[in-house]
Amino acid sequence: MKRKICTLTLMMVCALFIILLCNEKNIRQSNISDYASVKSFHMGTVVSAEVYGEDAKNVADNISDIVEDIDVGLLSVREEKSELYKLNESFALENASQIQYVLSSEMEDIIRRAIDICGNSNGALDITLRPVALLWGIDTADKKNFNIPSMEDIQSTLTKCGYQHLTLSDDGYIKTDCDGVQIDLGAIGKGYALDKIKSTLDKSRLIGATVSVGGSIMVYGSKPDGTNWKVGIRNPFGTIDDMVGFISFPPETNVCVSTSGNYEKYVIKDGVRYHHIFDSHTGYPAEAGLSSVTVISSSGSDSDALSTACFALGYDKSLSLLKKYNAEAIFIDNQGNILLTDGIQNNFTSY
Repeated sequence: MKRKICTLTLMMVCALFIILLCNEKNIRQSNISDYASVKSFHMGTVVSAEVYGEDAKNVADNISDIVEDIDVGLLSVREEKSELYKLNESFALENASQIQYVLSSEMEDIIRRAIDICGNSNGALDITLRPVALLWGIDTADKKNFNIPSMEDIQSTLTKCGYQHLTLSDDGYIKTDCDGVQIDLGAIGKGYALDKIKSTLDKSRLIGATVSVGGSIMVYGSKPDGTNWKVGIRNPFGTIDDMVGFISFPPETNVCVSTSGNYEKYVIKDGVRYHHIFDSHTGYPAEAGLSSVTVISSSGSDSDALSTACFALGYDKSLSLLKKYNAEAIFIDNQGNILLTDGIQNNFTSY
């Protein structure tokens, strides 16, 4: 992969992307017989989809149901009915290291893929950092009630973290060798939802679709007017409509695009921004000189998890990891420079 650096004007740093879609008027004019859109709130974020083709309304409604089922029944750390909640409850027991927990085949697949990326990224992605996240409390904090944890508390909490404490057997049993381990699959869950949705779309008669689960987006098939898909990249220091460029994909494309950035969840204390992506080695918010990373992959799970890992690794250390998973990426550093892996250079247009 080669490095391409584009120096932007002041404030032109970005991350989260917005799909530039044809509107409903264009869809009607393209002789598409059926069109539907849906918007809901699951996994702590907005879920939206636009689909066109046969039986679009039922497919759109099903998309929302799929994400809800994954959230409530499988991956939520707060819903008592979810499998992950029950797993974490088991790991919280005093004798947790003596318990083997049998996973559903679906949960086994998710955790196995996540652990694979944890290992290959040397812990830049670590699904056991929930105790650290709870200690910092950035998800719910504001500058009035936010306090930086002490070094002693951080070090103590880190003893309960580390994907290496997890063992996943070939027959779907998981165990930990450390009491108090807690798993959070938020870094892969939204992308996994896209993979599950794609399986449903493959069985449908849709012409095309766009699906967004928070910072993870999938474009599927073709637009009604036959033009390229365009995924815009937003400037996190501007308004939601302030973008620095877009990625273009040709028709008949099935691809997932996920972004992780330091602007998504953060609190500012004494002029310092503390964000929600943590360094598993220090217990502090990751600082690798980046404002955001956008990863492009045929797999939603990979794009989601790799965007977190690459944000913590930084540009140079991410390249071999991306190559291993056949993924491309757009990095934006703290100075507003855009760095592209060579496989996406011809697809990106800056403003």
